[in-house]
Amino acid sequence: VPSDEPPAPASDDKPPAPEVPMTSDPVDEEAACGLLKSAPPPAAPAEEPATDLEGLRKEARDVLRIAVDDGRLAAALGKLTPASPDKSLAEIRAEAGRVLLKMADEEAVVEE
Repeated sequence: VPSDEPPAPASDDKPPAPEVPMTSDPVDEEAACGLLKSAPPPAAPAEEPATDLEGLRKEARDVLRIAVDDGRLAAALGKLTPASPDKSLAEIRAEAGRVLLKMADEEAVVEE
C-alpha cells in the first residue's frame, strides 16, 4: 500500500531539509542587489608559500636518498630542483616523475 509519507532516513543519512513554500510576493530587486554588493568578495585561492615548497623539496630529496642506495637519484635531484621560486609544485612533481621514470628505464636495461 503506497504511503504519502517519505521513507524514514537511514541511520547515516541527513534528515530531509524543510520545504520552503513558494510565494507569489514580488522580489525587491534593489534590496537583493544591495545584499549582493555588501557581501564580501570570495576569497582568492591561497597560494602555497615558498617555504612550504622548499620543505616539500627537502622532504622529497630525503625520502628518495634513503630509497636509492647508490645515490644516482640524489645526484639527479640536486640538478632537478634549483632554488627557483618561479617553479610551481606541479612542475616540481612532474620533473621528479620524469627523473624516476628515466631511472627505472635505465635499471630495466641494466637488468636485461
